[in-house]
Amino acid sequence: MPTDEELMAQEMANRPVPAEADEAFRKAKIGLMSKKDSTFFTTLFFNLEHQWDWSVPQAQTNGMTIKYNPEYFLSLDKDQRLSLLLEETLHTAFLHMERMSERDPDRWQKAADHVVRNVLDERGYSLPPDWEFDKAYRGKSTEEVFRMMPVNEPPPKNYQRDLAPPPPPQGGSGDPNQNQGSGSGQSAADQGLRAKVEDLLVQASQAAKMAGDAAGSIPGEFQLFLDQLLNPKLPWHQILRRWFMAQAKTDFTYRKP
Repeated sequence: MPTDEELMAQEMANRPVPAEADEAFRKAKIGLMSKKDSTFFTTLFFNLEHQWDWSVPQAQTNGMTIKYNPEYFLSLDKDQRLSLLLEETLHTAFLHMERMSERDPDRWQKAADHVVRNVLDERGYSLPPDWEFDKAYRGKSTEEVFRMMPVNEPPPKNYQRDLAPPPPPQGGSGDPNQNQGSGSGQSAADQGLRAKVEDLLVQASQAAKMAGDAAGSIPGEFQLFLDQLLNPKLPWHQILRRWFMAQAKTDFTYRKP
């Protein structure tokens, strides 16, 4: 016999989504595309999966799928809806699920929100009034904000944890905690998510350049990550070895004449 929680979850899953929610979501997507110098953000957004889900308080992402509560989405005005779409998109792009590691989830969630909301505020997006964030953390990485935050800081109003664990990789064992390889320190799900997001960030960066977006349209932390990804620095001893190999003569042999 199903439990009360299972019955409630089933009821939520079968609850119809109002047509106005679908229409509002369609208009929000158009609104994202009409924003100037937003190609980087919109490319990230349109390459993720989006679903309605009554069971989440506001919105939630596991790095591959973003779920929205239809009632909460409709409670926002048309400009604030864009911020909701991009907040979850940027949590994915920042790899906030994978970077959390063994840190306190609630404290990490608040640090991640500070970072993402500062990015959106700096670019002129309209944030809902109950979205708390501190501009003192602007330009900081999520790890820096996590260290700087007061240890016993009370949760903000209407706090929700919207960072969900990434799903297991396709064809895997289904156990998100199973590590692949020796000493990797990462689950197969984390490794799959990182590879997907890295590809997506490169694609979004190239799309922004092709669209002629203004310099600085890509947030600084993403730009640093892209530079490391596209132009990795080799250890000095590898570079020196390659130079010596290039200088070595190969037109001789130790065989007898």
